[in-house]
Amino acid sequence: MKVFCLFQVSFFGFAISGMERKFLIIIYSSLLCIAFLAQLGSIFLSLELRNVITQDAVGSADVQIDLMRYGEDPSITAKWDELHRFFHCCGGQNYMTGYQDFRSTPIGKNHSIPDSCCHDQHPGCGLNLFKETPESIRNKIFVNGCVTLVNDKLHSDVVFVSIKKMKTYEVRVVYERVVKG
Repeated sequence: MKVFCLFQVSFFGFAISGMERKFLIIIYSSLLCIAFLAQLGSIFLSLELRNVITQDAVGSADVQIDLMRYGEDPSITAKWDELHRFFHCCGGQNYMTGYQDFRSTPIGKNHSIPDSCCHDQHPGCGLNLFKETPESIRNKIFVNGCVTLVNDKLHSDVVFVSIKKMKTYEVRVVYERVVKG
């Protein structure tokens, strides 16, 4: 949507560039100001989001409390199952050992891991997996912790979006200086 609006503003600027009508140039400059302010606002919002993510990092104690209720509270079970499926992860924290967070939970005391952690999900695929070797477990389930993956994804995407927006602004400023003199 935003790209389409910027395209329309650019096309409008191209269309009026040969005309010397003052009111059209005022409209165009107003539209550029609005686009600039919107771009600037989105940069600051993305940086603020990054700060919120950094300051509100989820602690391992909070994750463990949540995982203790896995299988007992349907809303928590659904939330973690969705995280497992979407991010291809298992458990809370850490790379390669995230699934270990289930070891001290009610499901883990049965030597099991949620079925939503399995590469090939089917009922019972996570049963008795803690009895197997770590290599065997890695071949059957996602082993990275969900919170770790989500935090990494948020940090990388928010930073990337911020850098991209800043470069777009810089290109626009250089273009305006070169074209307008």
